[in-house]
Amino acid sequence: MERGYGMFVHFGMNTFIEQEWSEGKVPATDYAPTALDCDQWVKVAHDAGFRYVLLVTKHHDGFCLWDSKLTDYDVASSSCTTDVVGAVAEACKKYGLKFGLYYSLWDRMNPLTPAKTSINTSTSWQASLKN
Repeated sequence: MERGYGMFVHFGMNTFIEQEWSEGKVPATDYAPTALDCDQWVKVAHDAGFRYVLLVTKHHDGFCLWDSKLTDYDVASSSCTTDVVGAVAEACKKYGLKFGLYYSLWDRMNPLTPAKTSINTSTSWQASLKN
């Protein structure tokens, strides 16, 4: 409650493949923003009265929005090598907003992730709304 009004930004590989969830099998080259402007995102948050921005830095598919030294499944292996995490952090500083990170420990790209994990994305969120 004390943090107040904030913006949650979930942007990444799935933005470009039109899927809510993926399994980390989409090539990094499919991440292809053509007019990425992280400063604009944060300016909108600032102008709307948000107090913080929370960015998904890596979701369950394993794609990293920065140049990771631990994997090639990241922006550095795509056509748009912008360090999104760094750019959003810089913009938050510029506009005086707090910056938070969401980093999923579950990584479907990692071979140690259980193979039998299944996700029904077509109805799971709809079912939760009905309950």
